[in-house]
Amino acid sequence: MNRNPSEPSSPDVPERQRRRQERAYRARRVLLIIFGLALVLVLAVPAFGYYVVFVQPKQEVVIRVNDAEFTMNTLIKMARRTILQGMAVGQYDPQVTTELIIGAIGEIQHDEILRQAAPRLGITVTEEEIQWELQGMLDRPYSVELTGESRTDRTFTELYRQRLNILQMSDEEYRDVVRADIIRSKLEEQLSVEMPTGDEQVHVFVIETEDVETMSEVQNRLRAGQDFVSLANQFSTHRFTNKTGGDWGWFPRGVEEDFEDVWFSLQPGEISEVVQTLDAVYLFQIVDYQVYREISEGHIRRLKIRLVQDWLTEQRKLNDLFQAWNQARYRYVLDELRNDPLLSSQREQLEQQGANSSRSAGVVQSVG
Repeated sequence: MNRNPSEPSSPDVPERQRRRQERAYRARRVLLIIFGLALVLVLAVPAFGYYVVFVQPKQEVVIRVNDAEFTMNTLIKMARRTILQGMAVGQYDPQVTTELIIGAIGEIQHDEILRQAAPRLGITVTEEEIQWELQGMLDRPYSVELTGESRTDRTFTELYRQRLNILQMSDEEYRDVVRADIIRSKLEEQLSVEMPTGDEQVHVFVIETEDVETMSEVQNRLRAGQDFVSLANQFSTHRFTNKTGGDWGWFPRGVEEDFEDVWFSLQPGEISEVVQTLDAVYLFQIVDYQVYREISEGHIRRLKIRLVQDWLTEQRKLNDLFQAWNQARYRYVLDELRNDPLLSSQREQLEQQGANSSRSAGVVQSVG
């Protein structure tokens, strides 16, 4: 049989087909690679944006105590914990959110100073002590108020897990906070061993007003012969005494240090000059003085706390403290608190707090 001369030989036909198939395969592979890269890019850009906006800030180190580092996330958790505690007992004021955030920075620093100082102070905390404290905490506010359940309704494990979920803290994080609290209590006892149970004291009456004009009216009426008690009942905004004629009780030195120099300079029956602070205007009357008087249990407690505060103030000078804090980070923390579902009842007040930029900027600058 004769073959057409123009027809290629049989071995060449499959070879050309193979090459065309290879070129088509390579073209498809390139297209797939390009498509895959484009898809990765499309997904990566928003993912990277999400990481930069929502994840990375929480991982930034904002506090360091010697070699111990704490991130923005820790700060948010501590501020959130304080707000929830205040809400549970009806003592949270959204207008002090800025101060609360700044206070959380100090609390983290002080807790770590206490943990690091404990060994040299001879203070130890056992796991049994931590567990005992945890069990006691579940009988306190915000395990009941926020959930409607008491410890008798559920087991410790369930209630403890629920509290961790509410606070968004791990077991290790929460136990570290409890450990610092126990160290603080033991340090109080160490420092107060030689603290006297009695001291000189003055019996203080007070009138507090919001402005100087109102206090001028009070002074004019005093000069006209009206008595201090009736004027306190009529004009004073002091939350502890405005229903009791201004009677604030007995005070030793160290409890109200902002006022004690004025108090102890007066003789019984004398009325002070006007004392003005950032928040209010005050007038004091000393009705009695005793060289020695037993200090009340409440004031003993406050004096013990003061001893630890003074100790921490000195320790701040001896430890290497670092805080990377600025206006942008303040706003980030405030936004996290404002958008928190459990804090939604305070959303409006928090937004007003965030808008008060002049006030926040001043506090932020003071932190440095």
